[in-house]
Amino acid sequence: AKFTLEAKEENGEEVRLEGTVIFEKPNRRRLNLSNPGEKEASQMIVSDGTTEWQYDVASKTVYKIKATADIPGPHRPFGEVKPETLRFVRSMGEGAAAVSRFEAAPLPAVVEGSPVTIESLRVDVGQKDGLVRELILLDPKGETVFTQRYEDIQVNIPVAQGTFAFTPPADVRVVEPGQPAQAAPEKP
Repeated sequence: AKFTLEAKEENGEEVRLEGTVIFEKPNRRRLNLSNPGEKEASQMIVSDGTTEWQYDVASKTVYKIKATADIPGPHRPFGEVKPETLRFVRSMGEGAAAVSRFEAAPLPAVVEGSPVTIESLRVDVGQKDGLVRELILLDPKGETVFTQRYEDIQVNIPVAQGTFAFTPPADVRVVEPGQPAQAAPEKP
């Protein structure tokens, strides 16, 4: 799918990243994101189901973590909400564009470390396939502070071998939980 991420920082600055996202069962994903208009990825997340690599190109830092059992994405529309708070709001659109809108309180892990207070979550789910089209986090005033949008979704397509493999570039520092960060090699 084409993927767009928009976030409002604590200082009010808005950040936008665009790119692609690929998921494969049982638990693999790859996100390549960049600032609009840039060809090279500025962030990359690659998970083979066991290890997840989060690569921030600008800081030349790769975070190596254990992959979560249920990775978030368009295939898990309610994976980031408190189930007891989930409520149907309305249906919108027609045909292939028809979605159902839901609102709920987010799980604490979803908003942990957020630079702004998150009050609720809104998610539009495709009626035909049950996949997320848009997920929005809202502040206490009901203003949007974070958006994930999935477009041009394709399902059951072949995925190239090696899509979920990642080898950190030689000039980056690799950070793993519980271990001190390795310094990036000095540039000449």
